[in-house]
Amino acid sequence: MKTFSYSVGEGDQTVEAVAVVTDNGTSITLGTREHSHFGATAIAVPRGPHNDGTPAEASVSVYCNTGHMDDIPAHELAGRVGTAIWEGTVVTVGLHMDHASVDDIVNMMDNARACCDLIIEDVKRVRAGE
Repeated sequence: MKTFSYSVGEGDQTVEAVAVVTDNGTSITLGTREHSHFGATAIAVPRGPHNDGTPAEASVSVYCNTGHMDDIPAHELAGRVGTAIWEGTVVTVGLHMDHASVDDIVNMMDNARACCDLIIEDVKRVRAGE
């Protein structure tokens, strides 16, 4: 098992992540520096290719904690990572900023995506034996 830590962004829009790469899957927790929490968890499982020509992708299921709105980011990020690394992937998301504007949310999501892109690179290196 290998563990990696990440931090992308500045100030209260900083997204921090921890990824644990196991022998057959990856677990990721992402949160904002100021108020991390477990808002939603998604699991992505690779499936496909499909007979109808639809591209192979990860199938994603989500559990959202009552009163939280992290289900959409959890779904997106689990699908992004699970499809890229083609293995079971669990992503727990807790992004929070008091009185966030639309621009704040866009920036936090961009930072979360950037964390996931770094995670994808590291998982691929681990799988390649580096």
